[in-house]
Amino acid sequence: MSDYYRNINEDLLNRIPSSSKHVLEIGCGSGWMGAAFKSKNPSSKYFGIELFKTSADEASSLLDGVICANIEHDLTLPLKLAGNFDALVFGDVLEHLLDPWRVLSELRQYVVLGGSCVACIPNVAHWSLIAGLLQGKWEYADAGLLDRTHLRFFTIESAVDMFKKTGWTVIDVAARDFWPDQTGLALNALLPAAVAFGAPEATARLNMSAFQWLITATNGPPANNM
Repeated sequence: MSDYYRNINEDLLNRIPSSSKHVLEIGCGSGWMGAAFKSKNPSSKYFGIELFKTSADEASSLLDGVICANIEHDLTLPLKLAGNFDALVFGDVLEHLLDPWRVLSELRQYVVLGGSCVACIPNVAHWSLIAGLLQGKWEYADAGLLDRTHLRFFTIESAVDMFKKTGWTVIDVAARDFWPDQTGLALNALLPAAVAFGAPEATARLNMSAFQWLITATNGPPANNM
């Protein structure tokens, strides 16, 4: 089993509200992140939907319920796992879907009002991809920003727009930068060009630094407006 399906995205894990009692992760892999959440929140119930059977079987031994299926083939699958959820999790999944807009829109009905959706999404505006494009390169790989199984590509603006258009209220966005030293060197070369094309320097710096975006949204208006 590839370690990819056993990885725990600690940054995403920490964004799942600790008060969540019913959590649903789409693309739960082998269930390790769910198990980590349950270890910190023993009274919670954590469920998963996973495409690959070997991973789903392993996750079944760690989580409270797992269905091996393609969520896009049956958007009513959450009904088979539990009642309403108070947290929905997408860890590097939305970019693999044919229609992530439809999935986000349809699954919102299974999340309680005020419930959360947390997601990790690769950033197509990362400096490494821009540097490659300047050399005429756009090379798919087995993993990473150009994983050959990615069907959709997002900047932070288009990712936030996707959540808004599907009825979610985005309340927080954070960047994950895995190589700060390399990022600094790359930005020294790329920022002048970005500014020359009209991008505010601070915005360009943030957009090109993020390898992935962590998005937290809520089903309904922000708490301070309720």
